[in-house]
Amino acid sequence: MNRGRKRGRIQGPRVTQGSTFSLTRMLHPVKRAHFVQHYWEKQPLRIRRSDPDYYSDLLTLADVDRIVRDGQAISSGKASTAPFLRSNALELEELYSAYRDGATVVLQFLHERWLALARLCESLAHEFSASFQVNAYLTPAHEKGLAPHYDTHDVFVMQVSGVKHWRVYAAPVFLPLKSQPYESKTMQPGKLLMEFDLDEGDLLYLPRGFAHDAVSGDSASLHLTVGVNSVTWASVLMAAIESATTADGCLRCSLPIGFANSKRARENISRQLNALLGALAKRIDVSAVIEDAAIAAQCSRRPFLDDHLLDLERLAEVNRRTRVRVRLTIKPEVTTTSKILSLIFHGKRVQLPAHTKCDVEFILRGHEFTPDDLPGCLDQSGRITLIRTLIREGLVTICRTRGRLFPTNDDRIGNRSRLPELR
Repeated sequence: MNRGRKRGRIQGPRVTQGSTFSLTRMLHPVKRAHFVQHYWEKQPLRIRRSDPDYYSDLLTLADVDRIVRDGQAISSGKASTAPFLRSNALELEELYSAYRDGATVVLQFLHERWLALARLCESLAHEFSASFQVNAYLTPAHEKGLAPHYDTHDVFVMQVSGVKHWRVYAAPVFLPLKSQPYESKTMQPGKLLMEFDLDEGDLLYLPRGFAHDAVSGDSASLHLTVGVNSVTWASVLMAAIESATTADGCLRCSLPIGFANSKRARENISRQLNALLGALAKRIDVSAVIEDAAIAAQCSRRPFLDDHLLDLERLAEVNRRTRVRVRLTIKPEVTTTSKILSLIFHGKRVQLPAHTKCDVEFILRGHEFTPDDLPGCLDQSGRITLIRTLIREGLVTICRTRGRLFPTNDDRIGNRSRLPELR
């Protein structure tokens, strides 16, 4: 790709074949700490790169053409029409005709069937402790995909092909919740803050609530929208209250009969409410609430367990010389006590004896090894048992000389195709 050789380009981090498009690479040249301190949930950020091929490892216009061509379920874009069950010449022509007439093709949840985007979401999910989704938008020249609106989740916009002219407005609602969507009939965008062209290779970060619209330039525009589904204080507080009301029957009692008809009754229950709120704060197990939030964040990530069924079939064959490795897409949290070592991933906790710590640290380094290579104090039987346990739980996989850990070539996950909508 020869990034950085042309004058005016911002040279990005070096990328090796099969590497994951990370947050560092996505934000380059802005540093992660600077982004978090000055932009995250605070203000929009536009990054210019003058590098048209910057996102070619993720998706290209040719890839989208192939996805549409090979699709199995195309939505007509009309609210009254359900998606077709399979693609044929007539359905494809309906899609192409609408696109030729100016409709935007929307590939929703593309990360569910495109490996590079799935790996991007997994990498970002680990860094943010949040879930991610990716939509692709292909808009014909000189067309607008959506009217001014804001999103209820933060978004990173990656301009893959063409140019799009953006306008960003002040947020009418500060960090809106999912229950506070943009209402075009009652809301107006705030003051115009930014107006610019987003070129191929550029990035735009929009905190939730900032209204925006965009029009494509002289050619078709293809961009990716990476949505961040964050764990908010609001969701944590609501989960804590729900947990407390589930545990305490008094919090599920009705207000006094006829309270709305008596001012004195309302004054009495106001005092009761103050007392209940004070008692509620004491009842809530703060550590448990945060632990639940962490588990929920981990569970929202899509697991990559390629060949796991094959591993399970070969589990009994694993011996002291079987070559294995940890799955590089899984980054477990490790906690230890005097007796127990816990590996937390995929919403579960795998418990091992504390004296396996040295072996677990060795395994998590990521290289290939055999049970005989483990450096700890386990005997041969114990080493094999440890590896079989971690294979069964999906953390470790058996190395294969043939086959692959991830799909390659056309980079599709499975054969599912939740195909384009039109807007």
